[in-house]
Amino acid sequence: MAAVEFILVAPAFLAIVFGILIYGFYFGTWIAISQAAAEGARASVAGMSPMERASLAQAAATAVLENYGSLLDSENWTITAQPGATPSTFQVSVQYDLSGKAFENFADLLPVPTDTPTATMTVGYGGY
Repeated sequence: MAAVEFILVAPAFLAIVFGILIYGFYFGTWIAISQAAAEGARASVAGMSPMERASLAQAAATAVLENYGSLLDSENWTITAQPGATPSTFQVSVQYDLSGKAFENFADLLPVPTDTPTATMTVGYGGY
């Protein structure tokens, strides 16, 4: 009787466990790139020229992403730091490519919203 119950319950239980793991990794990645974009934007305020702002933003965002260790591979993230769409603003975008990760094998069962989550932060030159 216990074996029959296990056969009936195991697929649902395993789907829930894998769902928790996959979405946990996905949301952890999303939090990491959001934090990196925010720190990059904050750091860019100290720059005097667009090149200096971009350099400071790149360094700050990279430092945040490197602190996540084995969760994020450095070859999969892209940091873009540039003047914003409106005058006197600076924009930092961080994108992470999730394609090729192990959980992509379960994409048919538990799809993630996007394979390339992106976070963008914009800050004014004065920091406001």
